[in-house]
Amino acid sequence: MGLVRARYQQLNERYGYFQSEANAETFSALFTRLVMTCRKITVLIERNNSPEDEKPYLDAYKLMALFIDEQQTPPSFDSLARRIDNLMTPTDKQLVQSSKPYN
Repeated sequence: MGLVRARYQQLNERYGYFQSEANAETFSALFTRLVMTCRKITVLIERNNSPEDEKPYLDAYKLMALFIDEQQTPPSFDSLARRIDNLMTPTDKQLVQSSKPYN
């Protein structure tokens, strides 16, 4: 068993968001992709290249807990990434409002 899968199982035992045995492999595969993405963010943006860093694993699990309903078919990595990107991308109205001074 790989390190990432073992971390997924540890986090899932601790927090218990994804108990469905039917989708266990799909959730584990999605977690793996999210960890790789979170690791890149940690290294490139936060400038933390520590191999012992637990942040990517915890961030990946949190993203799954926030955006995935265990009772539904797990989304693909691409559809989950698009959903998160859409939430993070400001609308034109938000951009106009943010350019106005507060006082």
